[in-house]
Amino acid sequence: MYHVKLLTTLLLCSPLFAFASGASGPPINIICGKDNYILYESVNYQHAAIKNGVLMSDTKGFSNPYEDDENAIIFEFDEWGQNGGIHVHHFLVFNTIHKTMTLQKRTLDADNLPRGDGTTEKCKLKK
Repeated sequence: MYHVKLLTTLLLCSPLFAFASGASGPPINIICGKDNYILYESVNYQHAAIKNGVLMSDTKGFSNPYEDDENAIIFEFDEWGQNGGIHVHHFLVFNTIHKTMTLQKRTLDADNLPRGDGTTEKCKLKK
């Protein structure tokens, strides 16, 4: 039980994981490859993601077990093309154990079926 309290304290105190507390915090600026991302969470748990100055859609943020991390923090959002059908789904994982960030991107069609292989990028906080 002590390790759960310690992990919770660390998460709530870390600016990287400020959104885990449920309070509106400062934006989180991230660089993944050549792209700049800004993530927001409001007091009422609504989320927003901006990629290179463009607002993404269908943004969700949540804590969920992922791989070896029982408390991974995940953001999902979509980047729509001009035709409105083909879009890129982004799946950003903050691993709270290893303190790493990974972005998976996959192109999907209008029926959310994959088009080609996805890509994976390592990310870092923008300073």
